[in-house]
Amino acid sequence: MGQVGIAGRVRFIGEWPEAVGQVAVAVYREPPMVLADFFNINGWDTEVSLGVGAYDYFVPLDGEGTYQWVIVAWRQQDSFWDFTSLLGCYHLPGADRPTSVVIGKGEIVANIDIEVDFALLAGETNSVTALCERVLPAELFADLGG
Repeated sequence: MGQVGIAGRVRFIGEWPEAVGQVAVAVYREPPMVLADFFNINGWDTEVSLGVGAYDYFVPLDGEGTYQWVIVAWRQQDSFWDFTSLLGCYHLPGADRPTSVVIGKGEIVANIDIEVDFALLAGETNSVTALCERVLPAELFADLGG
């Protein structure tokens, strides 16, 4: 059986914050419904080059199907991934929520491009992050005290 996965380019807008220790692309069949689900990742690419303007990623996956949440996350140096890690997600222009990616048997779906704006780490409100979180249940935010 051939390799199955999602490939694309992450474009980074703005200055890279010094605090960034690692950036990854993560793929989920279903968006997390409870906090523990954040670790039920179906595939990831943790080799994103730091400080670049763009990175071509590839996430190998375990099979065909619909993957509903393709995200870019970051973590600070000397810290772990957490709920504040979300930088962006795959969505079609004009969409108000993340766009699913359907993968056929033995298929690699390309051109799943994601844009990340570092302004959101500076505390600026970011419509992209809100869009990415729109598929998450409100209870998830309540559990976080947010």
